[in-house]
Amino acid sequence: MQKNIVLITPPFVQLSSPYPATAFLKGALAQENFCVKQYDFSILLALKLFSKDGLSELFDEIETQLNKGNLELSEPLAAFITKKEQYIYTIEPVISFLQGKYPQLAQKILSRNYLPEGMRFDELKNSKRKTDNTETAIHLASLYIDDLTDLCSHTVLPNFGLSCYAASIAESNDLKFSDIEAFLKEDDLLTNWLAVLIKELDIKNCNLVGISVPFPGNFCMALKTAKILKNINPQIKIAIGGGFVNTGLRNVKEKKLFDYADFVILDDGELPLIKLAEFLNGESDKTSLVRTFYRDNNEIIYSGNDSQNYEKQFVPDYGELPLDSYFTLRESTNPMHSLWSQRIYLKLRMAHGCYHHGCTFCDTTLDYIATYKAEDGVFLVDAIEKLILQTGLHSFHFVDEAMPPAVLKTFCQEIIRRRLDIIWWGNIRFDKAFDSDLPQLMARAGCIAVTGGMESGCNRILSLMNKMTTVENIVRVSQKFAKANILVHGYLIYGFPGEKPEEIAETLEVVRQMFQEKILHSVFFHKFSLTIHSEIFRNPQKYSVTGIMRDLSKLTDYDIYCKDSIPTAKLNKISEALNVAVYNFNLRNSLEIPASQWLRLQCKIKPQFVKTILNNKKKYDLNKKCCWLGTKPFFKDGILYFAGKTGDISYELPQPLADWVCRLLEESSVNGKKMYHSLKCWLDSLPGGFFENNEDLLDNELWADLLEAGLILL
Repeated sequence: MQKNIVLITPPFVQLSSPYPATAFLKGALAQENFCVKQYDFSILLALKLFSKDGLSELFDEIETQLNKGNLELSEPLAAFITKKEQYIYTIEPVISFLQGKYPQLAQKILSRNYLPEGMRFDELKNSKRKTDNTETAIHLASLYIDDLTDLCSHTVLPNFGLSCYAASIAESNDLKFSDIEAFLKEDDLLTNWLAVLIKELDIKNCNLVGISVPFPGNFCMALKTAKILKNINPQIKIAIGGGFVNTGLRNVKEKKLFDYADFVILDDGELPLIKLAEFLNGESDKTSLVRTFYRDNNEIIYSGNDSQNYEKQFVPDYGELPLDSYFTLRESTNPMHSLWSQRIYLKLRMAHGCYHHGCTFCDTTLDYIATYKAEDGVFLVDAIEKLILQTGLHSFHFVDEAMPPAVLKTFCQEIIRRRLDIIWWGNIRFDKAFDSDLPQLMARAGCIAVTGGMESGCNRILSLMNKMTTVENIVRVSQKFAKANILVHGYLIYGFPGEKPEEIAETLEVVRQMFQEKILHSVFFHKFSLTIHSEIFRNPQKYSVTGIMRDLSKLTDYDIYCKDSIPTAKLNKISEALNVAVYNFNLRNSLEIPASQWLRLQCKIKPQFVKTILNNKKKYDLNKKCCWLGTKPFFKDGILYFAGKTGDISYELPQPLADWVCRLLEESSVNGKKMYHSLKCWLDSLPGGFFENNEDLLDNELWADLLEAGLILL
């Protein structure tokens, strides 16, 4: 029985790290004894373009089109052509530098005489940033790559973007398959190179190819990949799935799609691919297929078995992917933004789905949100150790909808116990579980950043969104992370149904003050979009949503037009002002300018709103459990010693009190195996005669030093 499967990521997605879909699928399929090969044509095709030969062909094609009169010789294009040899000469060393293979090139780049500089470098003209470090060199090299990207998209590769291709076609509000077919009939440099790469694949013994389509920006190239594969081997069977398919193609009605893809798979792909392979090998019939569309007698058939899922735990397998080929692009100097394009973070997840799955704007009816299943924290650490052995990498990005606090506690404690040296980051909810010392535990275990949906700075809107949190809590949680030296990025929504312009101003003002207090490091505002899988779409009257237009004849059926509650012209002005304000805030510029001035709107948020929340200290929760992250204390000659963050700390203490502190720290140690006791339990065991009451101890310098040195409450 043949059990050979090829998994493909088509162009273009992130170029700094492999997109995880194929690695997750391979991890599951391999433990079922399938022979699985995976290819990331996103990075392979990008490296072909950004090479000496690739740029030579690009410039030759530009000059050919100029001679034919198909392009106009604009001033920027003329500048590129005069620097043609400079670009061709420098491209491969620059890519090696961005891959971390040629760090010495930084000195040449910093000289500002090595790289040809185009329009993207204009942003540096009035910059006051330091220009003498590797980070700046990476930024300059990234601007150089951006210039080349602009050259491509403005000349002979109009569909090209660094993380997408033909995205405007797939994202069209009136997408028809004829638009896709027109694209598939066209060829350009990139699609010709893609054909060459695909022809080099070892698919002789493979009868099933799975193509992941996570975003609209690689849907067209996924079908182009399928078309090329079919031309090479008409007998091969092709299945497509992934995030874009799961959201936009759940109601497939376009029969022509199956001229390119034999099967369309929904939601988690592990079991559907297993069942599909079994069917193709003659071990079962089509009724056993799971969440799979196919065409039969010119009719689209859906084989559901929707409740079936792959239940076994598995470790993603990044084998065969060219991990040393991914490269960093740092187009922003914001440290949080750089994480998305920093090489190389292996993707993992702590849970399937979202433990809240209640936000009214979210895809709460879909499996990737609604079906919540947490991983075991110890298993996750086992998986990380296996991945370190496989790849040699110690950096991870958790791609959860929201990392569950309960899993985080176990995971972090296990990381610390095993003394694993890793760095990681991921997505959170700004809920009460993090208004504790959990961020300190996460930092100790290697967490460097979190992202999360703040969504709004107005409690009325948060309530309409069913976020189950408040602005005050968002502020406190952000402070907890920032205090633990963890970067915080917030996602926000504007134009939510029923939202007033003044409430958008409230949100921006809260954001501004959080930047001022250094508890927020970057943000991004999204315009509200209505999806058919959300609570708002199911109950539009409840949210005063009107003007819904849903064209079921479209190829995709996901984002739905609805009338904005704020007049379009006014909302557009707000959008422009938000973009300008946030651009400056992310660079820590102009933080003294209130939201009312940016948006030209009234704002009732007081200037000290955030500071007041931060200054309002909460009482200790005596039910929290003590956990000691520091080293083992010792007591000698009447002196208690323990290590602080910046040096050793010592206290002259009576024997009974010193014994109590030592027992507290030793029995609460994260490196121990005992159950942690609550703060109340420890206070009840405090020897008498030293403090009049518990508050005296908790306000004492000794307790403050213990907290500073690593005593946390969970």
